[in-house]
Amino acid sequence: MKPKLKLDLHGVRHQDVELMLENFFFWENQSPTQLVEIITGNSTVMQKLVVKWLDSNEFSYYIPSSNIGTIYVN
Repeated sequence: MKPKLKLDLHGVRHQDVELMLENFFFWENQSPTQLVEIITGNSTVMQKLVVKWLDSNEFSYYIPSSNIGTIYVN
């Protein structure tokens, strides 16, 4: 399935990640029910921040082995 929405975190400072995710999921898209692609790039710190936020907000997600710089939220 192809993602309907995309959030690209390239260039976002680590301290701004939580606010960006909150705005995207809870304000801009009102908790979308379609597949969302979050682009973290190759930063393991960025990935960990996103995964921590997704876990704390009980989102279901997966990281494809073919592209570890992307997290899909469904």
